[in-house]
Amino acid sequence: MTINVRFPERLPPRLSHSRTFEACAVYAIFLLVVAVLVLSIAAPALGATGDFVITGRGWGHGVGLSQWGAWAGAREGATYEQILSFYYPGTTLGIYQGYESKVIKVRITKSTTSSGGYSYYRLVLKPKVTGATLVMKDASGETAEALSPDETVDCSYVDGKIQISGVSGMFEWVEVRPESTDGRVAAALYASNPTSVSEQREYWGSLRVEPNTSYAKLNLFNQVLLERYLRSIRETETGWADPARPDQYAPEAMKAQIVACRSYALGRLASRSYLYDNTNDQIYSGYTYELPGIIVAVEATAGQVMLYGGKPITAYFHAHNGGYTKKSTEASYFPAKPDPWSLKAPTRPWSTPPGWPWTKTISPQAVTSALDLGIGTVTDMQVIARDTAEPDSHAKTVRVQGTSGSKDVSANTLKSKLGLSSTLILTITREGSGDGSVRYQQTDSRLAYSGTWKTVTTSYASGG
Repeated sequence: MTINVRFPERLPPRLSHSRTFEACAVYAIFLLVVAVLVLSIAAPALGATGDFVITGRGWGHGVGLSQWGAWAGAREGATYEQILSFYYPGTTLGIYQGYESKVIKVRITKSTTSSGGYSYYRLVLKPKVTGATLVMKDASGETAEALSPDETVDCSYVDGKIQISGVSGMFEWVEVRPESTDGRVAAALYASNPTSVSEQREYWGSLRVEPNTSYAKLNLFNQVLLERYLRSIRETETGWADPARPDQYAPEAMKAQIVACRSYALGRLASRSYLYDNTNDQIYSGYTYELPGIIVAVEATAGQVMLYGGKPITAYFHAHNGGYTKKSTEASYFPAKPDPWSLKAPTRPWSTPPGWPWTKTISPQAVTSALDLGIGTVTDMQVIARDTAEPDSHAKTVRVQGTSGSKDVSANTLKSKLGLSSTLILTITREGSGDGSVRYQQTDSRLAYSGTWKTVTTSYASGG
């Protein structure tokens, strides 16, 4: 799964071609044009106002499985076992004992492709396919009532408790439990106000409503079998699981993603009681969004997880590592190393070039405000530490120079505050400063492509 992550959300059009990496040449030409325009007293061009131009590759945090790298590997003939072994070195593939009956708890949010939207003004639940039991907990204990298919349970928040329309009493929690594993529960989510439905979804397992006293709203949780949960994971492009789309189909990548998601879920739940259904953990959309190809991947890898020390790992994943995995001090199976698969992805039909190059242009004033380091206006930024000695590995530390001092910040902070797509920073250029210096420049001969491509340019891009 996670992932995620995750890509979902998390997974923007998130995989062999050869091309000479042209970004540096583009910037050199750009600087020359700017210089000519300035000398001829022409109107100032875009980017000639002292802006920082930061270039890099990848999308996401870079730790663990690169989803696009897995896709490229699968398209080259790698099995899901080989993909997982590459991205989680030192782990072993094994079976989680009791996976068939393992139930997990998932917090349902308004939008699965972002973080936030955790609580609701109103929730309307109803059983589907089969009948269900409505269980209500109040100060005196639990009571239960039978529900017919499509019979509604309309819940609102009142004074720290749950009120059900047409039912007397106030409750500490309410749960709709299908009669059998064939049953599901539909939910109408009222996230913006009590009268407008934000979204409607359907889930395997039971749905439980709890009061959120901090916000005077309702929380919603899905208690579902682990293997049913995985059928509704939406962490990759849909074409990867669709044999009718041969230019995208990559079933081994889909299997690798499912094993990662299963491992992530169990690893994360070792330290807390529930998962989020969004990019905080893994994108999970419920029965409504199941795909046949994902179900096939779940069944083909039933119960399989990545183990370290006999326990499932929290198998991090992300969209694209830019051609180099990022090191995490959390575990030895998250090393920094070159990833040739990711350098070959995406390919057509996606328009993003192999390696996922990106450019971020931002003014010194915007950098100063975003970082808020108390060193005056930012005048320079330099990468002073990377994961490895190789210049195309992920940045670790960036030295930020201001008019009244300097401070070192982590590359993760820079990514978050400036909206960079990743921490794999290749160049930092200051335009219009007089020196036109390129602080970091890397031409990667492994990147070659004979067709037409474009650089992905964003003003305030977000990364997962």
